[in-house]
Amino acid sequence: MHESAIATSILDLVLHALPAPRQRITKITFVAGVLAGIEPSCLEVYFSELAKETAAENAELILKYTDAEFVCQTCGYRELFEGRGRVKIECERCGGLNRLQGGSEMYIEQIEVEQ
Repeated sequence: MHESAIATSILDLVLHALPAPRQRITKITFVAGVLAGIEPSCLEVYFSELAKETAAENAELILKYTDAEFVCQTCGYRELFEGRGRVKIECERCGGLNRLQGGSEMYIEQIEVEQ
């Protein structure tokens, strides 16, 4: 499970981003692509445990997903891929070769702290 390593990275990043060391983090919005293979409940459990006795203890962790898409290398046609279903190697419009784009990114979109 890579959720433990991801939770550790999230916590390290948000703690180092605090403008003042005594501020409490109240909410973290984390964005992950549908192909990143993150199990939300596992990520939440790991984060909650790791955040104990830190400025992020009891912070709400919101996970948002970004989609991937198939992009035809011949005609440029784009088709959304939500991470499940069959992989479409050929473009349904022209038969050209599709390239899978996006869907594996991970980043912290927003951190909210107490005022």
